[in-house]
Amino acid sequence: MSKRRKKSSAPNIPQATLDRARQQAGLPVEKPTEEVVEEVKEAKAEAAPKTPNKPKDTRPARRARSRAASGVQIEGRKKRRSEPETYMVEDALRHPTIFPTNEDLQAEYGFVLRDLRNMFLLAAVLMVALVVMASLI
Repeated sequence: MSKRRKKSSAPNIPQATLDRARQQAGLPVEKPTEEVVEEVKEAKAEAAPKTPNKPKDTRPARRARSRAASGVQIEGRKKRRSEPETYMVEDALRHPTIFPTNEDLQAEYGFVLRDLRNMFLLAAVLMVALVVMASLI
């Protein structure tokens, strides 16, 4: 696996080029500053109090999240799914379902039946051709 380079805040462009671009853009040119490195005093290592290690949770996160959900939220979701909203009921009453007749469906989707019949005939002809070719060879 290839190692990925960490993106740093420092650009890959030389400082002189950046200064010249800033000067042409009319921005103030920054003077190079030296990085100040603060000395860190090493802290005295103190013994940490021993605590028993907790066993790692082996349950999948989804189960853990679902168990953590409160019962009120679950009841609210079930209620929302089971009870239709008023606007849905009003819309259904305004626009009743129309059941198309067989003639309407044939007029609208007749091309599908023709295409299926043509594909079946083509498949049958090709199968017969394969059988004939197999018997000749």
